[in-house]
Amino acid sequence: AHPGRWAGRKSKAEPAAVAEEKKTEPSTACPVKSGVVVEDDLPALFKWAKEQSFAIPAVNYVASSSVNAVLESAAKSENPVIVQVSQGCGAFYCGKGIKDDGYKATIAGSIALAKHVRAVAPMYDVPAVIHSDHCAKNWYACMSMVRSSELFHDKFHACFH
Repeated sequence: AHPGRWAGRKSKAEPAAVAEEKKTEPSTACPVKSGVVVEDDLPALFKWAKEQSFAIPAVNYVASSSVNAVLESAAKSENPVIVQVSQGCGAFYCGKGIKDDGYKATIAGSIALAKHVRAVAPMYDVPAVIHSDHCAKNWYACMSMVRSSELFHDKFHACFH
């Protein structure tokens, strides 16, 4: 289980000695395993964070290097993190030279980024949530495919036909 030390962060407004006196460890360990958080583990993670009185940071990313930096920061601070992929991020990841007709580049890039997170997040030993930031309603089926690798190719193909 994840140690979850977010609640014990030092405030920039307090001297270090005061912050150390107030520092408290969470009363319970994080209930979800490291790696990408899915299904019933997501509400459990949010409930745990609420009970421990802290917010899980959400960070937009545009490239594999930026998501790696976010995951590394989460690992160093021993905290869960939410990584968000937006429409612009997806198109950028696919390549600015690719025409985004019918949002094909946006969807392909978003899926590629999500697959990257799924592949590397377990190595950072922190829970990570993939969030399709401001996902258009008509993309839900395409974006939800990252949850199920068995259906990935069928759903991906359906997005473009």
